[in-house]
Amino acid sequence: MKFLEKRSEFKWLQNSDLVITTCNYFAKRIASHLDRTVNVIEHGVSVQSLSPANTCAIDKEMFIIVYGGTLYSNQPVERFLKVWSVFKSGKSDVEFILLGSKMDVSIEDRFQSVDMTSVSITERLSKERSDIIQKKSAMLLLLPYIGMKGWPSSKLYHYLAYKRPILIYPNDHDIMDKVLLDTETGIIPKDDSDLLSTLEAQYLFWKKGELAAVEPKNISRYTQRSRAEILAKNINKLN
Repeated sequence: MKFLEKRSEFKWLQNSDLVITTCNYFAKRIASHLDRTVNVIEHGVSVQSLSPANTCAIDKEMFIIVYGGTLYSNQPVERFLKVWSVFKSGKSDVEFILLGSKMDVSIEDRFQSVDMTSVSITERLSKERSDIIQKKSAMLLLLPYIGMKGWPSSKLYHYLAYKRPILIYPNDHDIMDKVLLDTETGIIPKDDSDLLSTLEAQYLFWKKGELAAVEPKNISRYTQRSRAEILAKNINKLN
């Protein structure tokens, strides 16, 4: 099937008037096969989904970190959980929620040797329920895709809407790193020790009531509106 699909994709790309992909890495790879320009239009965040400041109150009873969505086999959540097991020791007011990840049938086998105290894995939830949980969180977790470049997933841009500190571990040294630094929303630990220190520091801020919503910088660069404008310009060139 892969052989047949590859031939079909190559034929469609060769015959197309405009080729678009979501990052420079893929653009260069596709262009090298086609000997033509490939345009880049990244994912974006909906302006309408950006949470107003008065709806961004962090939960005062529980220190919550959320990973939202499907968990893939090449995402090293085990590295985060290893540090989380140390961080949560002696704390009854912390919770790590894997939101909607229970739909993956391999998740139970994957976490067999992990201490799941203070860890919750939910079924897929409605958007309304998912929004409520993510708005209550103290931080949102991003996980890289090991062995894959140029792969930010739409989750990166979705997270920006919640105005939360976004923790990425380990660092992808790629698109996610770039966007988090540019929007000044990212927390990017260097190693396990740094991650533990980061969690303890954020927890202390939360206990003091000093952890608040963050306002992403340069957000206009990452909106779906700005992406639509780029798409329109590319389409207009065809005329």
